[in-house]
Amino acid sequence: MSALPSHTAAVHSLPNAGFSPRVTTEKRALMADTLWIKFNPDEKSGLQNFTPALVGEFQDVLDSLIGAAGAREAAPPYTVVQSTHPDYFSVGGDLRFFRHCIEKRDAPRLRDYSMSA
Repeated sequence: MSALPSHTAAVHSLPNAGFSPRVTTEKRALMADTLWIKFNPDEKSGLQNFTPALVGEFQDVLDSLIGAAGAREAAPPYTVVQSTHPDYFSVGGDLRFFRHCIEKRDAPRLRDYSMSA
């Protein structure tokens, strides 16, 4: 059962210039305009996780929203972030990256990752 409203909403894809195939955005007109940011699984591993590269891309999405809001039109009042995987609600941390940083005792890199976006 979906938590989304059952009525049809107008959906407009937003330009994803500079974003990888893992990031898609669209604006839906429900009760109020809502921006949906969706994350696809990693093509190489098939995992649904926030790799350091995806964290950077997510920050690019946020930066582009801030820039667009000031330049052209106001950002939608609501934003939904979700995974496109049908069985998972959200995107998790990159456990391989965590393990690598722990094994290398690279606390600064792990801290930087955890404080991003």
